Amino acid sequence: MKVKRLPNLEFNNKVVPDFGWQLKLARMECGLSGKELAEMLGHSPTWLSLIETGQRGIRVEDAWKISQITNKPIVDLARL
Repeated sequence: MKVKRLPNLEFNNKVVPDFGWQLKLARMECGLSGKELAEMLGHSPTWLSLIETGQRGIRVEDAWKISQITNKPIVDLARL
């Protein structure tokens, strides 16, 4: 299966390459579905999908929650 690179996202007014892709990898490593993670965050699966595909930005608060759930530092997800 060929892996598609996602476009850059703007994170807290800073361009972050492939945040959505890193988020998806972290989620999958934890064995969570998009629906499960979205529910844990209090958002819809569509919201999460838009972030993972680079079509929507993310708030710092949500990135922090994802970091805690996936046990991945934000800097690893965002590659700051």
